[in-house]
Amino acid sequence: MDFLSLPTITILVALALFLIYNIWKINKSGDDETKKLQAPELPGALPLIGHLHLLGAKTPLARIFASLADKHGPIFQIHLGAYPALVICNKDAIKECFTTNDVVLASRPKSSHGIHLGYNFAGFGFAPYGPYWTKLRKLAMLELLSPRRIESLRHVYESEVDTLINDLLSYLGADSGVKVVISEWLERLTFNIIIKMIAGKRYFSYLKDADDEESHRIVKLVKEFMHISGELVPSDLIPIIGWLPVQGQVLKNMKRIAKDLDTIVGNWVEEHDVKNDDQKKKNYSSSEKQYFIDFMLSVIEDDPASGHTRDNIIKANIMVSICFFLSEFKLIMLGTQVKIWLNHHNQVISKTHVDFFFG
Repeated sequence: MDFLSLPTITILVALALFLIYNIWKINKSGDDETKKLQAPELPGALPLIGHLHLLGAKTPLARIFASLADKHGPIFQIHLGAYPALVICNKDAIKECFTTNDVVLASRPKSSHGIHLGYNFAGFGFAPYGPYWTKLRKLAMLELLSPRRIESLRHVYESEVDTLINDLLSYLGADSGVKVVISEWLERLTFNIIIKMIAGKRYFSYLKDADDEESHRIVKLVKEFMHISGELVPSDLIPIIGWLPVQGQVLKNMKRIAKDLDTIVGNWVEEHDVKNDDQKKKNYSSSEKQYFIDFMLSVIEDDPASGHTRDNIIKANIMVSICFFLSEFKLIMLGTQVKIWLNHHNQVISKTHVDFFFG
């Protein structure tokens, strides 16, 4: 039966999917009352992929959305494959989303990121809204990231900043011609502070390159984790792709990164668990747990309702904490560098004015 060859079957399946998609779209758009309550949908959606073809350029997404907002208004709806998404480019509307309607927007859609990077949605940034999410939020806001706990770890970042300044002065010495790539020093400072606050480990020296293979491996994996967290997995957006017996490169990389990070973070948790057990045997007690892992080990238990084990909850939230702190530190460092540049720029301008007017 030549007419049932593989190319013919492929074409028939594609046509059937196209018809099913259009029937679904017609039925979905039939409810006028619901449609009136929705934000206007961006024109140009294609079957199966929606508006994904508009987002594939090398231009950053922020600029693409800004350009679309100029044409279609500050609030509009797009389709990422089979799923609708709301795009908001208005300050007042964004503020309302995170205040008045924060509970409505608190959940996260199911994704491969939550499965592989978030330990099957055990991490705070990946968990769907519900009792488990509420419990994690309370733990994070009232205990883990509370001002009291951050203050108790002040010695970590103060000692690291002091070390960086002393090493920088030692490195420069009396030679004013020495060049320093300050971004590399600040990157080491950031990683040292964050990893020490979380796991009590310090991986980098400022005066020499780290010879420890694990140090470079951790930095590389964390950077890959943050990068791939923003990558789209095709099978998440177009479910039919998930039925095919092939995996895209993004999903392969995601699984590799998740596996490697699980090994490293799992070792941290195991080390602190053994240390805490030894302290209990010696009747040593402390009213203030020093590092984040110690605190999580002391308060987190298995959660039968969600199906998450204690270790997975801890490891997932360690990764969320690292990414959160890295993002915050990068913003702080960027702001500091801009201020330094502006101060230097203003000094140059002032000196030029003085020379012009007073010789």
